[in-house]
Amino acid sequence: MPSKRSLLRTPYQVLTQGLEKLLTDHGYVLTAELERDIAKKWEWHGDLVLLPKNSFQHEIWPQFGHKLWETIADCLSCKRLARKDTIINNDYRCPQVRLLLGSDGWVRHVDNGIKYHYDVTKCMLSAGNITEKLRISTFDCQHETIVDLYAGIGYFTLPYLVHAKASVVHACEWNPDAVHALKENLKLNNVAERCIIHFGDNKKVCPHGVADRVNLGLLPSSREGWLPACLSLKSEMGGILHIHENVTTTPSSKCEDIRMKLQNRAAEAAAELSATLQGQTNMLPIYRNLNQASPGSGGATSSHSYLANDIHKFTPDDPHPSDQEDADIIKVYQTWNYEKAPSVKQLQRQEQWDSWAADVAASIRHILEELHCKPWATIVKHIEHVKPYGPHIDHLVLDLECRPVERFAHHGIAY
Repeated sequence: MPSKRSLLRTPYQVLTQGLEKLLTDHGYVLTAELERDIAKKWEWHGDLVLLPKNSFQHEIWPQFGHKLWETIADCLSCKRLARKDTIINNDYRCPQVRLLLGSDGWVRHVDNGIKYHYDVTKCMLSAGNITEKLRISTFDCQHETIVDLYAGIGYFTLPYLVHAKASVVHACEWNPDAVHALKENLKLNNVAERCIIHFGDNKKVCPHGVADRVNLGLLPSSREGWLPACLSLKSEMGGILHIHENVTTTPSSKCEDIRMKLQNRAAEAAAELSATLQGQTNMLPIYRNLNQASPGSGGATSSHSYLANDIHKFTPDDPHPSDQEDADIIKVYQTWNYEKAPSVKQLQRQEQWDSWAADVAASIRHILEELHCKPWATIVKHIEHVKPYGPHIDHLVLDLECRPVERFAHHGIAY
């Protein structure tokens, strides 16, 4: 007798067999071409299944009419079906979703204990932003006023209210369908009394001089919101901007910049070690030589102090190093809390992130000084990598602290 395990079928197998029977009953054969056209993955939203846009596009499927969608729903044990299409390229960035089976597209989704209610045919909920929503949930925003410039259905507004415990969130949104869903979600999570919705273009409706934090969660770039964001910060105290952007990180064909950075790091390490040995500092940095295993470590890296002196063997004419050569180049100028040295590719990527952050900080500082006619400081507090958005494109969030310089001077901090 076959085992129960061998009789189990995946949802895709159930779907394929059900469609094969539908074809056979109508005198057709499931060809390899038709099998490739069957969806292999889909999204579950309660009793609604959202199919990918490139599925069931073959000319044979329309011949079955409504029976096709009923068969798919029966195979997947759902009541409603919809299919994605290309996002409409308008100011609202609306999803283009066609309802195939069912009377409406309203669904409920629970994310980190937060309930979202929205119409999949009119609004989006990006599952890829979950890491940033979780990070926001760890913030302590008690007694803080937040401005969310691109509130949508409450992707970030709700984590600020439910978990970060913000006193007030000003939610700016101009898509009427998203605003409708946002109002529902505020009620659903019992936080409506702490949220003020500003319906319209945030350049016109964003409140001025109220924010301790501003969230700019728009992709591929939130640059159009930089001026409203700066205007919304408290003029005397400043605050923190959380700036989203898709940053291109195309690998460089040259490694001279990386080589110079490593040489500088080696020089800094040598100077710090020298100062330590002369008793000028109490902190002794630990540097690891990744190419040498300590006795009895079974190949584990050594943790004794080490300064590489062969970094200069690489010349500008050398080809870009491969991953296998990374250990030879890096040698480690790393503190003890790193498990392994970063590769040259990782260093390049970090370099491009840092360069982007520095450019954003300089631009924001210029805007603030133009607005307030006095010196401001913009300090990069953190760069969060949310997810890869595409080949050599990273979705990043920059936490940028923005304060009038006089605030730092008041606390005895030189800037």
